Amino acid sequence: MARIPDIERRLLNWARWKDGDGSPRLGNGGVWNGESARSGYREAIVPTSDVEASQTDMAVQSMVPELQQAVTIVYLRTGSIEKAAASVGVPISTIYRRVDLAHARIAAWLVWRGDAARAERERVERLQGTYVPPKKEFYEL
Repeated sequence: MARIPDIERRLLNWARWKDGDGSPRLGNGGVWNGESARSGYREAIVPTSDVEASQTDMAVQSMVPELQQAVTIVYLRTGSIEKAAASVGVPISTIYRRVDLAHARIAAWLVWRGDAARAERERVERLQGTYVPPKKEFYEL
């Protein structure tokens, strides 16, 4: 199993969001927004999508504690991963295997969430009398 690039991007966005206390704002604090510029070194500011980070947070919170813990260790840790893994009593390989599994679970959760939103939208449109079923060709690739 390998990490999913889009989920990796989402988790990095989530980590920036969590680093900034997870509340909506125009920019985040800490090292993510180039605050180290005082030292003469400036990093490009990476915009944080609060809505996407919030959805990712819900996906992370929906997982079993072991996967949540692994994601937290890899994406939010402040020390070495070796020390973090030792502190929870598992080898580093287990942490990485759990993160790979978390990627798959987050991807599945996002698909489920999208399907649920689509079903709710169709339900509301049917109640309003504005529902137009998708064309069959849309589903055929």
